[in-house]
Amino acid sequence: MPKHARKPNYRNIALAGVIVLLAILIIILLVSLGGKKEPVPSAGPSDSVSFSSVESVAPSESSEESVPEESSSVEESSSGSKPESSSSASGTGVPNGQYAAMPETPYNYDTTGKIVRNAFDENGEVDILFPIDSKYYITRNFKVARLEAVDGDYKMDYRAAPHCKEMLAAMRSELGSKIRAFSTYRSYSYQEGNFQRKVKKLMDKGYSKADAYNTAATIVAIPGTSEHQLGFAIDVYLDSLYNKYGELNEHFEETEEYRWLQEHAWEYGFILSYPKDKIKDTGIIYEPWHYRFVGVENAKTIRDSGKLLSQWLEDQNIVYVYNGD
Repeated sequence: MPKHARKPNYRNIALAGVIVLLAILIIILLVSLGGKKEPVPSAGPSDSVSFSSVESVAPSESSEESVPEESSSVEESSSGSKPESSSSASGTGVPNGQYAAMPETPYNYDTTGKIVRNAFDENGEVDILFPIDSKYYITRNFKVARLEAVDGDYKMDYRAAPHCKEMLAAMRSELGSKIRAFSTYRSYSYQEGNFQRKVKKLMDKGYSKADAYNTAATIVAIPGTSEHQLGFAIDVYLDSLYNKYGELNEHFEETEEYRWLQEHAWEYGFILSYPKDKIKDTGIIYEPWHYRFVGVENAKTIRDSGKLLSQWLEDQNIVYVYNGD
């Protein structure tokens, strides 16, 4: 070895090796952690509302999916103050944000002495008079057999669609109106999201979870209980009102369109679903914009009775059954 050559510094070499090894281990650890996905927490009673685990089988959506959240100035008029604890549309409290009156097993009531109607026929089509509510509901896998456009991309059940188109056309022709569909058919998943958004909006205002849920249920129908999900309901409105109030509003009753509907809607098979004098019965706010198709042959009789569809059916001794087959 030359006199000027230095001996290798084995300590430095060993230290460098350790540093390289640690760096490799850190890189491996980071890559391993980066490849893992955080589990998605499932909504429980303490989070929001819970939903059925059954997969949604819904027909293709219309532009209804982009419709603003259904609302009313009734809820807003309190300037954000929290109301007294209220009951849901089913008339019962909703513990921990669970859906009320939504039994897992299909409904099958005592038919003794009753006129029995099947909720669904052999093709799965829902009966035109089916009074969807907390007693008679539909599940997540229900789908409308056939939808037809009524106003732009807004769609309804094919049995209601032609009558709805005629009604809207008559209003526009006779009144020179700019009336339009605001919401028609809704899938289960859309109604579910609509309801959740309303609950969240109320909770953001300071409502407790229970009060937010119960109040929401008086404004947006609980998923599975909405007439929109049957494809039989339409919300009509005017852009002039929406631009002024930013939401569906009771002021619609002050318009000539509302007065026309009160006089003529039955001629096209439609009735007002949520009248002002039936709030205690429906559990839903007054909605002068919401009309339900019941068939031309039934509408006048039901309207003249002054009763809700469900009340009229009860008077007729009619009961619906569905055994899940």
